Parts: sequence; structure tokens; C-alpha cells
Amino acid sequence: MLVFGIALGIAVDNAIHFLARYRLEVKLTGGDLAKAVDNAVREVSVGIIYTSIILFAGFSMFAFSRFGGIQALGMLTTMTLLTAMLTNLLVLPSLVLSLNKRIMSKAFSEPLLEILDEEDDIELGALTVERPKNETTE
Repeated sequence: MLVFGIALGIAVDNAIHFLARYRLEVKLTGGDLAKAVDNAVREVSVGIIYTSIILFAGFSMFAFSRFGGIQALGMLTTMTLLTAMLTNLLVLPSLVLSLNKRIMSKAFSEPLLEILDEEDDIELGALTVERPKNETTE
């Protein structure tokens, strides 16, 4: 369970890194998905490889332990990190390309939050809280 938690966290972090860059590249390329995937892989692959190698080296030190539990932790974690790195660099871009029509939608191209300019001054007294119409006040 310990190996699964560590490795899943690292694999998900790398996948989110790739998907965030992919989303930015889709906007920059004007919706050309193949070019967006290619650009995203070129941008994030070096970071994913470096992080995985460093973590691989760190957890492989556990494999030299005399205690069986620590040794197993080191070996399983290093194998899982290697698998996660290869999956994030090979399988995830392939999935994104094969599912491109299904994942592209109007909601994907619109921002989830309105980004405000930091330079604009906001009057705190002018801010209000809007309540939903179906909510009653007591």
C-alpha cells in the first residue's frame, strides 16, 4: 500500500503536468491537437525524465537494505516509477490523440475561472455576494 501511494502520487503529478501543458498548447496552436500533443511532450518530457531518474535513484538505495521490507519497498517503488514514467511519456499522449474528438468541447476551450488583472484596483465596498434565486433567507 505504501508503494502504491507513493508511485500513484508521482505518476498523477506527471500526468497533470503533461495535461496542463497540453491544454495550453491547444490554445496556442489554435486547436491543432497533433501539434499540441507534440509540443506538450517536447516541453514536459525532460522534466518528467529528470524527476523520475532522481526518484528512481533515491528509492533504489532502499534495495540495498538488509531489512526485507525496506528492500521490497525500494525495488517495487523503482519499478513502479519506471513504469509510470514510460506510461506518462508514451501511453498518455497516445490516449489524448486517440480520444481527441471526444475530449474537445466548448467547455475545454473556455477558462474555468475569470482571470482578473492584478493592476486593476477593486473597491472593496463595491463587492457583493450574489445568492441563488432558489435559496431562501431567514
